[in-house]
This record gives sequence, C-alpha cells and structure tokens, in this order.
Amino acid sequence: MATAYQFHQPQSSPDRENFRANSGQESMDNQEKTGDRLNALESTLTYLQNDYDQLHETVLENTKRLEQLKLSVDRLILRIEQAGSQGSEVRNLEDEKPPHY
Repeated sequence: MATAYQFHQPQSSPDRENFRANSGQESMDNQEKTGDRLNALESTLTYLQNDYDQLHETVLENTKRLEQLKLSVDRLILRIEQAGSQGSEVRNLEDEKPPHY
C-alpha cells in the first residue's frame, strides 16, 4: 500500500507578504544609517589626520628651534667662560648705576 506523501508548503498570507516588505524597508533603512555613520567616521578620521599632520609639523619646528636655542646657550656659556679665563672682570650689574642717575 503505497501512499503518496505530500509536503506541507505554507501558503502565502498577507501578513507574511507585509513582513517581507517591511523587512526589506528596514534593511534599507539600516543600510542608510550604516552608510551615514561610515561617512561620519571617515570625515572625522580625515579631520584627525589633518590635525595630526599639523601637530607633527609643529613638533618638528619646535624641536628645530629648541636645538637652535641650545646652541645659542652653549655659545653664551663659552663666551662667559672665555671672558672669565682672560682675566677681564665680569661686570656685576647690581653694582652699576642705571643711566638715568
């Protein structure tokens, strides 16, 4: 006795069709939101990269200026030491009167 087995296939209902339509719409909304968030993140990253580049340039300039100032201080120290070793008297500005006296 052979009986044919029938597979149950759900019939399409209006609720099921609405769910599919809404799911597609929600998916599109989520994709738009994700795209907007991605654009905002990329924009923020671009600004941060620009800020980083500017700060890096400032640090390089300050480092160069600091090296120049160190050289100037070293030269001044050398001049003071040479003036003291040559026997010339180093002026004490506290003992001198200002020019308006």
